[in-house]
Amino acid sequence: MAEVLTLYPESYVTYDKGWQEYCARVGKSEPFHFSYGYAADPNDALMFAALAYKLT
Repeated sequence: MAEVLTLYPESYVTYDKGWQEYCARVGKSEPFHFSYGYAADPNDALMFAALAYKLT
């Protein structure tokens, strides 16, 4: 998580209890949504979002 925040300081992760999903934004990307089953914590959500951001 620290590496992503160092490279993209405007990144963030939120959690929606109603939908039970993490919303992660890397840099100025559109937010990526991960259900709780795919990302078990904020670190996972931000890492997955960083990977998706690099692939797009």
